[in-house]
Amino acid sequence: NIFLQYEQFKVASAKDKYKLTVGEFQGTTTNPMAVHNGMYFTTKDSDNDEWDRNCAIDNYAYTPTGGWWYKDCDNIQPNVLYNYYYAIFLNFKWHSLTFIEIKIRPHNCNI
Repeated sequence: NIFLQYEQFKVASAKDKYKLTVGEFQGTTTNPMAVHNGMYFTTKDSDNDEWDRNCAIDNYAYTPTGGWWYKDCDNIQPNVLYNYYYAIFLNFKWHSLTFIEIKIRPHNCNI
């Protein structure tokens, strides 16, 4: 299992193209979201990544299936099929995802 926890995980408004801000990191691996920090959300009809093509449509040899805070079509890609599985690129290796869960709570929550 891979566990990631961020002190801050903020998604801006539509006006700001859903810009992602992530804060301090704790987890069982390196920080895979660091490359996505400050990126705008890219979809098939709204190309906001830094690659010369749209990562939500043309993502190297992989099969893109949806939007994400792409930078250059690498790292965490839960909406990209790799060998017919959703995957995460971590530590220079692909890991198949059978399940992904994102939990968000208010910063001042004391749970």
